[in-house]
Amino acid sequence: MGNLLFETKLYPTATFRLGVDLQTILLTEVGKSLDVTYRGVLELKSKQFLIPIKLSVTRLGNESFSVTSSEPLLLNADRLGLSGGIESLRVIAGLPSISKSVSVTFSLIFRQ
Repeated sequence: MGNLLFETKLYPTATFRLGVDLQTILLTEVGKSLDVTYRGVLELKSKQFLIPIKLSVTRLGNESFSVTSSEPLLLNADRLGLSGGIESLRVIAGLPSISKSVSVTFSLIFRQ
């Protein structure tokens, strides 16, 4: 499946990069949260896609904070150039259709 959809033999990794305002996070009181919106960069199959993302950032302690998606990221196969792979998977599975969108959520904890 990975090779049909993502061509993992040619492109073994995908990355998502996001720069955050660390100074603002570190100035936030412990236990308080910030709602922020950023634009991240998804690199997939040697192409880059700007992805807007809404986050909740919570200061957990003096040396830690959490970052959680406050809304799901909606990734669309057509936009990401994955439609051909989706169609191949549909045929192999014998399905009448497969959704071309997927929602992604995450929760991360960072510690110094």
